[in-house]
Amino acid sequence: MISHKWLAMLLFMIGAVAIGCGGDGDSPPGGTGTLTDPKSVPTAAVPQQLPEIILLEAGSTAPLPGQSGQSPTARAGAGSCSNPYTVESGDNPSAIAEKCDVGLQALLAANPGLNSANLQVGQQLNLPR
Repeated sequence: MISHKWLAMLLFMIGAVAIGCGGDGDSPPGGTGTLTDPKSVPTAAVPQQLPEIILLEAGSTAPLPGQSGQSPTARAGAGSCSNPYTVESGDNPSAIAEKCDVGLQALLAANPGLNSANLQVGQQLNLPR
């Protein structure tokens, strides 16, 4: 049999959950809350010009030489997607697939057991063809 102490604790918990879930009695009739008008919510404006991309070497605060204003794809240049592909700083499977114009799933299938969280600079990856 449930003791009075446990019953009181159970009722207290149910009340706390009800209040925490909006059951405080201040809800409008019909039980639904009011929605915010999206037109009245302030949002961030898109800047006129995007900032320059600066690539950094892992563990360094100095920009890579000659990289100012170039995207990682532009930095890679022609021939960077030879097979096998050599992982560069900042690479991830999605970026490699895009850079080398291959499907992400095909890249993953060509490299069974590839752990994207543990890619190492200099690691060799097979590219699907």
